[in-house]
Amino acid sequence: MPSLQSTSRGPAIESLLPILKAAVLVALFEGIHIARHEFLMGDWASHSVLDGFRAVAWVAGLHVVLWLFLGLLFSLLSRDPFTLFRAVFSVWALVAFLARWMFEDGSGATAYELLLLTGLVLWLTPRRWWARVSPSFRLGLACFALLIVSTFSLWGRVPDFSHPLGEQFWLYAGSAVVAIAACLVLFRWPRLTAGALAACLLSTTLWNSLSRTPTADKPNVLWILIDTTRRDHVSPFGDLAETPAIERLAAEGIRFDDAVTVIPKTTQSVASFFTGSYPFHHGLRTLTDELKDSPNNVVKLFQEAGYRTAAFVNNPWLSKDHGFGLGFERYDSTTELDEKYGGSLRYVSWFILADRLTVKRIETSEATKPGVYVAHDRSVTDAVSRYLRNIAREPFFIYAHYFQPHWPYLPPALLEEKYGAPAGATCLVNFPERAGITQGQLVFDNHLPDEENEGARRLYRGDIDDTMSQVGRLLEELERQGFRDDTIIVFTADHGHSLGDHDYYFHHGEFLYESSVRIPLILSWPQKLPVGMVVEHQVRSIDLAPTLLALARIPHPGAMDGRSLAGFWEGREDQPRAAFLESDVKMMEENTRRTYWGVMGKLRGVRDGRFKLILTPDTDGPRFELYDVVADPEETQNLVLDPGQKETLASLQKQLTELLPKEERGILSALRGEPDEAGKQSGQPVDEHDRELLRSLGYIN
Repeated sequence: MPSLQSTSRGPAIESLLPILKAAVLVALFEGIHIARHEFLMGDWASHSVLDGFRAVAWVAGLHVVLWLFLGLLFSLLSRDPFTLFRAVFSVWALVAFLARWMFEDGSGATAYELLLLTGLVLWLTPRRWWARVSPSFRLGLACFALLIVSTFSLWGRVPDFSHPLGEQFWLYAGSAVVAIAACLVLFRWPRLTAGALAACLLSTTLWNSLSRTPTADKPNVLWILIDTTRRDHVSPFGDLAETPAIERLAAEGIRFDDAVTVIPKTTQSVASFFTGSYPFHHGLRTLTDELKDSPNNVVKLFQEAGYRTAAFVNNPWLSKDHGFGLGFERYDSTTELDEKYGGSLRYVSWFILADRLTVKRIETSEATKPGVYVAHDRSVTDAVSRYLRNIAREPFFIYAHYFQPHWPYLPPALLEEKYGAPAGATCLVNFPERAGITQGQLVFDNHLPDEENEGARRLYRGDIDDTMSQVGRLLEELERQGFRDDTIIVFTADHGHSLGDHDYYFHHGEFLYESSVRIPLILSWPQKLPVGMVVEHQVRSIDLAPTLLALARIPHPGAMDGRSLAGFWEGREDQPRAAFLESDVKMMEENTRRTYWGVMGKLRGVRDGRFKLILTPDTDGPRFELYDVVADPEETQNLVLDPGQKETLASLQKQLTELLPKEERGILSALRGEPDEAGKQSGQPVDEHDRELLRSLGYIN
């Protein structure tokens, strides 16, 4: 550690030695803290220790180079170590303050200024006072000042801000203790330390290479789910966007041409995927509900069977707070998957200040931005790829959730040009307030010019294209790491999306039309499953969990609503599976086609592969719609009053009644009249954080 004794003896290098030691302490503290959360996430067995080493190396290199550069610069004026050290420290503290102030646009810095001021007061104490205390005490205060300012520069940036305040303190304290210990060892035994580090790097590299041997008895699982994806925008299901990676995947597996989600809203849909159950069985009836522990949770069942389980989720609703971390050893949610520009350096003040003064590419966690939520799916592929490169011997179950097709539509500029779309930053659909309308008016009473709506549709195609290219990168990485032959790949979507169908614009969840409930579904495992097969019969999202369990030969203890799909490729099944459907609760006043709020105001439906019946609770009793989705896929002709479909109507009504939970049948049949204020409030989230997130995603005004 730096000596603070005043001296002008010796060459310039002796004057710079305290600065070098201080730089190493700061670099190790910041590097260790960043690496712990950026790469290791507390799970040393399965995550990238090598990437952690690289993170520390990058941070250390930047600090050491810049601290020594400033030391050399100031040495032109003085070679007194105390003066040089104080000057460099002061510049660094100023950089830390400016980086935070500019990064947060001048706001939010005050909450952290106390840390900075504490460090400055300690360091700017008059020199004569320092001379009165013992060298050990001086050294301790210098280290404390360095670590305090380092903490100021990191606090609230590294993805640990979701922890309670007390836990954050201990996390920083732990990083500080490790950094100080490492410095003591490094400065006392530099050669021994260098040898130990080299041995660690070599052994880690060898372990990562040897541990990639696939297990023959247990297949890996890579479950890729794309948020908000219309089936007709994914080739080979449709041709409105170019998705060659998905075409190749379909050619290597089984394509299910008539797959439906049982509910077109993310949290409820993913819960149905994970449990093989309808929403009224797993308990998630609204977007803000929490997924409870269940014996049917497919993630926990794979974990209990010896699988390493990891999720990389780019959707703010699928958080641990909502129960979606159940069964996952590693769960990287939106706050850990923000922009990765700059790698580990994007948390370091020097780099942040340079970025703010030039390209301004470093972004905060997107979920905290006011106004709109912006997603970048490249970070999902990058995170999963790192995981694959460093996976241990055990078989893995990976869930990768991509989000970019969701509103607002902001694809890269090259894809805007490719699809003839306007700039996403100027499209009124992305910013309805610029057109003087509410989100509800955009969705349910859209009077924007046709060119604006068409421009948004083209932007959506660009988002689909971009996300599918990231899926392609992930599949290439899986192949490159030698896992392809032993991995079951699932490709699907949580729900579709309405782009103006049935006068329902740029939204999903409020109705049960084909654009929202039909989803792409591909299952690929060339070693065991047919290649290039197409299943034309209707299957359901709830069938996927039991299918994966059957393929991995893992029993499940509870009853599931879904069933394994194996009968279709084994030739034992050739009929569509009837699906019970339900919508989300009503979210906006502008939706005048729905009367009731809350769970009892949901639309219910049943789809049998050819016909679909939709029940809408209304003031005069249930209102029905009946469509022949084969002959009329756009659902333009309501057949409820068609005399030729009386038997079909009666049959589907009976199926719907049988599928409804008993406690809901009587309530729905008796539901009449206008809802009171309590009924209206029953469909509204009460938590202000949830309301703000819903607003940023375009779900409420």
